[in-house]
Amino acid sequence: MTRPKDALASAHDDGVTPTQAPGKGTAGAHTLTRKTFAAAYLAAFGPDVKSLALGIGREIWPAAKAAGIKRNAFNAAIGRRVSSPAYLEALSPEGAVPIGLDGAVVGPVSEEHRAGAIAMMTKNACNQRSAVNA
Repeated sequence: MTRPKDALASAHDDGVTPTQAPGKGTAGAHTLTRKTFAAAYLAAFGPDVKSLALGIGREIWPAAKAAGIKRNAFNAAIGRRVSSPAYLEALSPEGAVPIGLDGAVVGPVSEEHRAGAIAMMTKNACNQRSAVNA
């Protein structure tokens, strides 16, 4: 298995660190961080959204920090992933299984987390309906 530090280092060999997003502000840094994660850990952060192992952010953070990723950009990238509709949908089915950085299944999603994903999707749907009706 590739260590987080090695994966992040090779993900941006072009010399652009995930904290550099000239002219794009914070949103650009978040996008660049997300792309760096996807390049380093395709199984966990690629386009095919899957539920992630609990604590995966703590597993990646030391390597991300060493690679020059700022904490706020890191937290935003992880936060956007785990609160996205696609991620919540991946987490909510009965029998959903989270994966680690290498793509290996690490166990079943707990009923508590599954219920939380369903509740968040319901809340998001209600908020969207309220915004349309306003």
